[in-house]
Amino acid sequence: MLVKEHQANLAKVKEVLVKAPQDLEKELQALAKVAVVLRTALKTVKNLQAILHQPNREHQQLHREHPLLRLERL
Repeated sequence: MLVKEHQANLAKVKEVLVKAPQDLEKELQALAKVAVVLRTALKTVKNLQAILHQPNREHQQLHREHPLLRLERL
C-alpha cells in the first residue's frame, strides 16, 4: 500500500517537474509580448509629447505681427 502511494506521489512530482518549465516558458513569452506593446506605447507617447511641444508657427507669427495687422486678419 505504501509503495503504491509513494509511486503515485513520485508520478505527480515528475509530472509537475516536466510541466513547470513549459508553463514558465509560456509565461515568459507572454511577458515578452507585453514588453513589446509597452515599449511601442511609450514611443508613441514620447512622439505625441514632442509634437505637442513643437511651436505652432502660425501662432508665433501672430504674436510677432503688429496688433492692427492682427485685427485685419480676423
